[in-house]
Amino acid sequence: PALPVVDLPINGISALDANIPSDLTMLPLLKCNENEAKNWPSSLDGVASGKRSAIVFVKGKAFRLKGCGNLDEGFPIEKHGDHGEYMVRGCMFDQTVQREFYMSERVSNALKVEGLKHMQCANKSLGFYSYGLASDRKRSGEFCGVFETIGDRRLGDHLLSGIESIIPLLYTSSFKDLGSDWTEKTKNHVEKIRGNLWDTATRAECGMEALDLSNLHIFENPPFYSSDKRCVTMIPSEYSTLWDSICDELATSLRSLKGADMSSKSVLLWLAKMIGTECGQVCRALKKSRISWGTYPDAMGIHCNAHANNMVVRRDRMDKESYLCPLDFDMAFSESEFLPSMIESQHQKIFPTEFDDLLVWEHNMGFRTSLAGSDYTSTGVTNKNGSSIIFEGMEDFLILVRIAFRDTMVKFFDDALKGSDSDDEEDNNAERSKAADSIVKLALICTSKIVC
Repeated sequence: PALPVVDLPINGISALDANIPSDLTMLPLLKCNENEAKNWPSSLDGVASGKRSAIVFVKGKAFRLKGCGNLDEGFPIEKHGDHGEYMVRGCMFDQTVQREFYMSERVSNALKVEGLKHMQCANKSLGFYSYGLASDRKRSGEFCGVFETIGDRRLGDHLLSGIESIIPLLYTSSFKDLGSDWTEKTKNHVEKIRGNLWDTATRAECGMEALDLSNLHIFENPPFYSSDKRCVTMIPSEYSTLWDSICDELATSLRSLKGADMSSKSVLLWLAKMIGTECGQVCRALKKSRISWGTYPDAMGIHCNAHANNMVVRRDRMDKESYLCPLDFDMAFSESEFLPSMIESQHQKIFPTEFDDLLVWEHNMGFRTSLAGSDYTSTGVTNKNGSSIIFEGMEDFLILVRIAFRDTMVKFFDDALKGSDSDDEEDNNAERSKAADSIVKLALICTSKIVC
């Protein structure tokens, strides 16, 4: 990638940081399949994280190896640009690994300055591997960043897609039991869907305002157990017991909310408020610190790193902590190092060359559209939900819930970006938070096999 910035000085950070377990420092680790691993005594068990990264667990902590091989192929060279340019796949480079470390520190500081004590960068930089393959004239040197990480499941392709998968399971009973409430409070919204209310993604692409539908009169019920035929295709068999346990937890939380006369507000739409607010807070913090997440054109096309998949879900969320944390700053840059002439040289007439305009484009055409469920901008977020299950007779109602969820999320993203965070007193309700945690876990089970 050719960022429109002045290159950082290479300072030769060592991968032998004191916080890296010795298991990770014997040799530069490279992804391989299980059969090949048998030939290497130094091999560690890990899980793939996208195509070029992996997560390994050592002494109870998770470590991200970013750039440790393209799947199990090593570092192949492919034609990838608009004009047949070659690109080494599966690794980081000297500039991008240094930039990731440098900008992650800058972003961490930006979050602190903004007073976001409940949030942090998902990756803590520890050092890098250099694979020493630069003798090939087509190569520029392969590097792998080593990080301690607090999560891997992505907001877009894991959490949001998973939530859309389980929406039919959360509302089947409530749809049947709505009775007069369905006629008086909800039917009007369904009629709008048939006529005037466009899908959230379409309206976001057109720059239209999102709606706060968090007070829509819908309520959740625990999903079916894993043995139910409606769940068989959604739940990997190894997670059946866990799924059933989480369903019981959600049922307990929903009963407590009902007993406290708080069941009239949707837990799912409360979660949408939290997600939208946290994403908006991160973008606001970066904006105030004059940082772009990484949006620019080059010979490979248009890049935009500001999107839903660069927020990860915390593995072990504690009370009062954020649900999400940002990561992936290997293409981020600050205004002070920005070179507009490099954007102009790409002859992208529609692409902004002023830094403020670039941030507006990044937030609206990148992050906002990905939250809305759009693939209009090439961000890498697929928005493919883990299941397309729809129950007969509920189509309009489920479309309503999906639009309410996406709209509310985008609306609170917009508000937080402008400086107005959600301050609803019920946001601090512990039982509602527990119920939302259960929905998050169920959603992630549904998308556990998705690699992005």
